[in-house]
Amino acid sequence: MADAQALLGRAGGALKTIDKAVSLPKCWFDRNWSQGAALLFPELNEMRQAVRYVSLRGAVAAEKGDVGGALANVDEICAIARHQGQEPDGISREGQFAIYCIGVSDLERWAFIHRDRSEYREALAKAIESMPKPCPRVERRDDLFMVLSLAELSATREGRAKLGVSEKDVKEIEKQVPAAAMSPMKAKVGIVKAEREYWAALGRSQKEWPELLSKATWDLNDSLAAFPIADALYFEDYDDPTIMHEQAYKARKLADTAALRALAGPTIPSSIKTSDLLSPYDGKPLQYSYDGKHVVISVSRPKNDSGPMRVKFPPDAALKP
Repeated sequence: MADAQALLGRAGGALKTIDKAVSLPKCWFDRNWSQGAALLFPELNEMRQAVRYVSLRGAVAAEKGDVGGALANVDEICAIARHQGQEPDGISREGQFAIYCIGVSDLERWAFIHRDRSEYREALAKAIESMPKPCPRVERRDDLFMVLSLAELSATREGRAKLGVSEKDVKEIEKQVPAAAMSPMKAKVGIVKAEREYWAALGRSQKEWPELLSKATWDLNDSLAAFPIADALYFEDYDDPTIMHEQAYKARKLADTAALRALAGPTIPSSIKTSDLLSPYDGKPLQYSYDGKHVVISVSRPKNDSGPMRVKFPPDAALKP
């Protein structure tokens, strides 16, 4: 507590700025969008750091028994998430979800540690219900602009410098990824067609997404190959980011729903019903465990992934004397 309060004291000026910012209904950064793919987003990291301060302040309030103060800090975290989601680019929209989940995790932790205060569980239920849903067409609406910008910038020494690519890197990339036999103009036309194809697919049912989005992405890669530097920088995983974000949202909401069930009574149960909480990745029920110290909820993912998505509370540090 002493260390936490000392840190919050040093961050007093930042917290005043944060408190003022979250009281406003909207957020806007006057970015120079003409920089295209070379545009940096330093504010996003600052907003993430702001959330850490607010989360810590909430934890201190909860430890002191100030339920209202703790919940007010979660409200601020949600406001920061909402503000970030108002930015007109995909990076910011996807980061909104990550910030919001920090507030949800705080509520789960406090509801576990302070089980005599039903306010935390009630707030958790509302937060899960209000969790921001993915909006694919909003999150991907800047794709065409960014890909064309990336292709144009990668074609000149000056543009590559803006992208942070050294000429030494250029030579290595060109050795490994030879340019496709396609004129730049024809390639740009192909990029536009592929992005329009992807955009149209987002308007179809999610069951059709895997096939349609995969085809559009392969078409984009075929045309982007005419710009080997851009192709190397734009590289995306085999899993489509739109589908991945949708699955991550569903998985986290299911895990939080399981957490809510575990926190329903005065004591934490050794097991809960999970047969209706099926992983969006492979359709298997969530795994739940409680060893007397930690609740661990796991959402299974394909074997070739990085392991299950897990929600664990409280953190180890919360149990240390």
